[in-house]
Amino acid sequence: MMRRRLERARQLMEHAPLDPLDHSKVAIDSNRKLQHEWTTDSACARKITQLYREPHSKRKRIGDTELHLLSAKLHHEISQLRAKNCDVGYKTHNAVLSVFARISAAAECRKWFDTMPEKDLQSYNVMLHAYAKCGFVAHFDRLFSEMEKKQIHGSLEQPSPHTFAAVLLLLGRMSKDQRDERKTKLTKLIDKKGILNTVLANMIIGLADTAEEARMSFDRFFRHPENKIEFKEALISGEPVSLTKHDGADLKVPSTIVSQWTVQCDLQPDHTTILVLMPKCEGDTKLAEYFWKACINPHGHIVPGVREWTALLTVYKTAGSVKGMQKVWSRMLTAGTSPNQQTYGCFIKGCVRPHAIDEAAAKYNEALTMQHASSIHIHTNMMEVYASVQDKDAAAQVMRNVEHLNLPIVDRGPLMMMYQNCCSVQTS
Repeated sequence: MMRRRLERARQLMEHAPLDPLDHSKVAIDSNRKLQHEWTTDSACARKITQLYREPHSKRKRIGDTELHLLSAKLHHEISQLRAKNCDVGYKTHNAVLSVFARISAAAECRKWFDTMPEKDLQSYNVMLHAYAKCGFVAHFDRLFSEMEKKQIHGSLEQPSPHTFAAVLLLLGRMSKDQRDERKTKLTKLIDKKGILNTVLANMIIGLADTAEEARMSFDRFFRHPENKIEFKEALISGEPVSLTKHDGADLKVPSTIVSQWTVQCDLQPDHTTILVLMPKCEGDTKLAEYFWKACINPHGHIVPGVREWTALLTVYKTAGSVKGMQKVWSRMLTAGTSPNQQTYGCFIKGCVRPHAIDEAAAKYNEALTMQHASSIHIHTNMMEVYASVQDKDAAAQVMRNVEHLNLPIVDRGPLMMMYQNCCSVQTS
């Protein structure tokens, strides 16, 4: 966006030199147009976002002194923009709110929110996200009720997917007992509003407490494209649909349920869907393959990357299936995806419980040749494998490999403890 505006400014300068003494109509119009482009509310909001995106966006919280300094800088920047007769509107103020929300400074965010001369739906959404990140349930509920009253009176837009994303974020901060009732009501409200998208669907799946609940949510939001034909036939005939579950059993779905599912069938899973689903499997490899088949080509629209393959590999690691991990590894290489440090570390970690020494050593040596020797996690996982079988000589070789890395003592601490335990057990 900024490049396009710079290019636009360059074109204006080429067609009409911006000379203050040149009072020709073309020059005056060009000066006005260029000044308008750099003083709009949207341009001011982008300036605030770019100035204060780093380094605070990479940190969840900052200290009180840094927070007061940042607040003072933002107030000064807004004053400077107003002194230049810039259009400082709700977009600029929303950008300031976003800065505080990113660093979980809910109190400062609220102070700025209360001083805003005008607010829109985005203002409320950012404030709700700030409360949700901090887990302030009571403040969140009061603000949400205030927003609903304004929407009823027509002074504020209807809730958007970002609004419900904030609610789902808050639910993720709650315990299971606290969020069950809220989750049911929220899901019904999202269906009623008809604003469900893939992001919200992924967040709802992420709140599932069991693998079966995650599967039911997934089936509801992301049914296979080929099942849509069966759904339409069921709506016409009124007969139940026979679907195949991930474990091979047939499931009879009433036509009334089918009519609800067809509304959600147009959603398509994305990469986040896979990353959310795999931890829910809890070592159930059949369920993991069911999700994988439904999301990945040719059934879905996802081309898996190394993160998705690593997530699938983690399911087999949890199940303790070394053969399964090897098959997933072969499929990954066949698909043209190269493993990274996390992938190697996951495979080696999965060999601890089955005591698969040879398989772990092969991947460990391969990781060293693939320039992944700098990852302390790979060495730590390999040390854990050798410690599980009390192989002192092999553990000593891992320690010699680590000595060449010159890592801090903090990073080498767990590795040294496992090595000492391995040596002490073998000596005794």
